[in-house]
Amino acid sequence: MKQIFKRSISSFRDRDGFVFFDEDGLVFRAVAQSYEETFDAVTSSELYAKLHKQKLLVNHTDQTTSYELEGHYKILGVQKIPFISYPYEWSFTQLKEAALLTLKVQKESLNKGFSLKDANAYNVQFLNQRAIFIDTLSFEKLNPNEPWIAYHQFCTFFLGPLLLMKYCRIDANELLKIYLEGIPLDLVSQMLPRRTKVIPSIYMHIHLHARFSQSHERNANATKKLTFSKEKHLRLIENLTETVKKIELNQKESTWNTYYENGLLSDEYFNHKVEAIKLLINEIEYSSAWDIGCNNGFFSKLLHQSAQVISTDLDHLTIDRLSRELKKQSKYANILPLVVNLSNPNSGTGWLNKERASFLDRINVDLILALALLHHLVVSNNLSFGMIAELFASKTRNLIIEYVPKDDPNVSRIMGLKKDVFDDYSHVEFINAFQKHFDIKKEIALEGTKRILYLMSKK
Repeated sequence: MKQIFKRSISSFRDRDGFVFFDEDGLVFRAVAQSYEETFDAVTSSELYAKLHKQKLLVNHTDQTTSYELEGHYKILGVQKIPFISYPYEWSFTQLKEAALLTLKVQKESLNKGFSLKDANAYNVQFLNQRAIFIDTLSFEKLNPNEPWIAYHQFCTFFLGPLLLMKYCRIDANELLKIYLEGIPLDLVSQMLPRRTKVIPSIYMHIHLHARFSQSHERNANATKKLTFSKEKHLRLIENLTETVKKIELNQKESTWNTYYENGLLSDEYFNHKVEAIKLLINEIEYSSAWDIGCNNGFFSKLLHQSAQVISTDLDHLTIDRLSRELKKQSKYANILPLVVNLSNPNSGTGWLNKERASFLDRINVDLILALALLHHLVVSNNLSFGMIAELFASKTRNLIIEYVPKDDPNVSRIMGLKKDVFDDYSHVEFINAFQKHFDIKKEIALEGTKRILYLMSKK
């Protein structure tokens, strides 16, 4: 029998089990003795099998005979998610899909006599462009006479953030970085415009719910008086589902999500750049890549479809548009678009600041694409070439980077009325900074511009 290698630091809140990794990095879930009866009931009901068949729940296999863990009922080998992402990194469309998945899983559970005891967004990940539920132990036997225990949690993690993204700010889901238990409903109620109080579903699930929840004692006493049935549970899920489906973004365009359509780049430059990128990526071997400042994802799509690609941009609407487009193209299932600001990447949060790992702790790849990005980092964020080179070297062994000279029209546009204090922005300084960490393998001057593409490998 093999021994446990490493328990996940983020897996401690559920007393019925926890996640661990073996020495090969494979993922397992230990099922505690306290969950034995429920686990056997769920298994015999074929709820797991149905959810697996519909690709709503990660697959698991019984590995109890292969791993030794005293005091636990089962050891499950769990399907591995290539990259763990968090709800404050998702686009509106991704958060909405995760919400609908959670409601679908709850509905299937109710039909089999069970219910979700958790409905937080961290129970969902993205695999092959689909939201998928990852917590195998979130199910409990349904007591039809009691309210859904996870209803409040669903509203704070999904419904509230989605409504704030629609009515207030597209980046409102980033409040989930602060509120680890979901955005408080009284705050959501205060932030939403008054006109939402005349929309019956929003009034019931947010405004009335917030008032009902403000006093724990009043909430508890009122809850005891409520009478439920399986039919009422199903009607609640149907109502929540319809409410979520109707939420659509008011804002459709930003500066960056229409970047290419606005003709900021010449056809000559763009076409040559495409051919150059194709040439460079065929020079190296890689199974994972990070496209930083991906915009519409065009260059992410040029990467090998066998590689896991993380495509990030700081613009929410850009990532939302990309996530919607990618879902229509199954051949790009390897691409995961996320909202990440490289100059202020998401830090670790929760217990010891490690329960939810920082973005930079989660990402390590074989290849980084940094195209038309350098000038934004230097001019807009006052980062030096040396700082950027050091970061890239810590995250990858191969780099394709586009050098944009200081006299480039786009650099002038970004500088605007800024005072030119960028004396160290030069080709010589760029080469010196990056050669401390990388060897230059190939360079290609891009037609119609003074820009240069470089293929570099880590020293």
